[in-house]
Amino acid sequence: MASVAAMEQEKSNAHLEAAVAKLDKEIERVLVDVADWRAQSQDANDGLQQLEEEYAKACTALAQKKGGADEPSKIQSRMQILRDRLVGIQNVIGERESTLNGLRAEIATLHAEQNQRAQARRIEDEAQLTAQRIAKAEKALADRDQAAKVFVEAVLSLRSHGYLAEANRRLAMDSAQSLTRRSNGMTA
Repeated sequence: MASVAAMEQEKSNAHLEAAVAKLDKEIERVLVDVADWRAQSQDANDGLQQLEEEYAKACTALAQKKGGADEPSKIQSRMQILRDRLVGIQNVIGERESTLNGLRAEIATLHAEQNQRAQARRIEDEAQLTAQRIAKAEKALADRDQAAKVFVEAVLSLRSHGYLAEANRRLAMDSAQSLTRRSNGMTA
């Protein structure tokens, strides 16, 4: 059952990753689009500035009676067309930036979800590692208790056995005492 849940979680994570990748691509596309529109805006501003200079020259020429009377109005008409175009470009840029902000908010939400899932996965891994450490410590404790039991039984056996030879009895008693002292942390 845990493996089914893990598989579902992996599937969900894969969908989340795909959604993030898709949004990343869309954000990149909109950024390029905004940059293109900004370049167009800059070109239009440069053109407008150039037309304003031409208009000033045409007005000066008209005042000096060197130019045609309709030249300033023609330039002024072209300037108005360019200003209208700039307004349209700025509106498009505003729409694209609004779209970009929405995409960024959406991807921020997905990144937050990814971070939450990653944190949950780390917590789960930590819980499993903690359980493994506890099991290892409990096994070591059980092994120690078993070893202590075997040790006590061996020492009691050395002390309680009926020896035929005095040298063997003396060796068993001395060894039992030495082992008991060592088990209590004393040197031989």
